[in-house]
Amino acid sequence: MSQKKSEILQKSNLNLDDDTMLMEDVCAYLKCSPSTVDKYVAQGKFPAPRKILSRKTWIRAEVVDWRNKQLHN
Repeated sequence: MSQKKSEILQKSNLNLDDDTMLMEDVCAYLKCSPSTVDKYVAQGKFPAPRKILSRKTWIRAEVVDWRNKQLHN
């Protein structure tokens, strides 16, 4: 779990774990920039994030499924 994610979760008292990803986690996993993720979300090509304490958060399974579909197309 990234340090930023850990800090956010401690401040928020939310019960999130490694099933969620922050923007930096998504970018590291997909090897792309935040602007690319934002562009794909805006175009409806990528799962929409959920907002937690004004931070974009994705469900890991949705990101993994999206990536797997991209690799098999």
